[in-house]
Amino acid sequence: MKFLISRILPGIAVFLMYLVFVSCEKEDDNRTNYTFDYGSIVDIEGNTYRTIAIGTQEWMADNLKTATYNDGTPIYLEENPENWSENLIGAYCEYDENEDFENYGVLYNYYAVNTNKLCPDGWHVPSEEDWQTLELFLGMSQANIDITGFHGHNEGSMLAGGASLWQNDVLTNNQEFGSSGFNALPSGGCSIDGIIDNLGNFCSWWSTSPYLYDSTKTWYRGLLYDESRILRSGSPKYLGRSVRCVKN
Repeated sequence: MKFLISRILPGIAVFLMYLVFVSCEKEDDNRTNYTFDYGSIVDIEGNTYRTIAIGTQEWMADNLKTATYNDGTPIYLEENPENWSENLIGAYCEYDENEDFENYGVLYNYYAVNTNKLCPDGWHVPSEEDWQTLELFLGMSQANIDITGFHGHNEGSMLAGGASLWQNDVLTNNQEFGSSGFNALPSGGCSIDGIIDNLGNFCSWWSTSPYLYDSTKTWYRGLLYDESRILRSGSPKYLGRSVRCVKN
């Protein structure tokens, strides 16, 4: 049984989104007319992901969707929403079989991240240092980099992509929307109740770094439809979030 999905998609602007994967070929975000040269990486299951060079780093431009660790071990799929928050082992939840979600990947708890076996060989789940390197390159000031909560200026809009999927508001209306090629889509998250919610208005990704103020949490990054800034905060480890990998 797949998880219940709460789709929160009011007021979506109608734009054409170009999401067809072409390895090492130029692609356009039709919302902003930016052009990018994407590379590619393949995981242990044969799933192919676009990659994008941003500053000195190379990031996946798609959310991870593997159901297998890089050593060949299956990742536990929690199919009962009531058990989601009780898991103390690596697990993931997946969306219903619907073409709207084929590019969202899957949502992992932190225990899966903490195995250090999620990303393809030569890649890793980003630490705080990795996220901050990205934010600084996008133009965030050193004074803002360590702020908890929404920080920066319009770096969130720069990371976002797929305007037709986002609820139309501050994030999509910023002139820098989609300018980095990171292509963050509003994939929602898996809540304490095992429900995938906030589709269309929110996305988030794990960091591997411990949250400084609460040992039961770890850092994460997120985007919200009515903010152009990036959210930096601490998350309970049982929640389900997306994963982006960065090259070693």
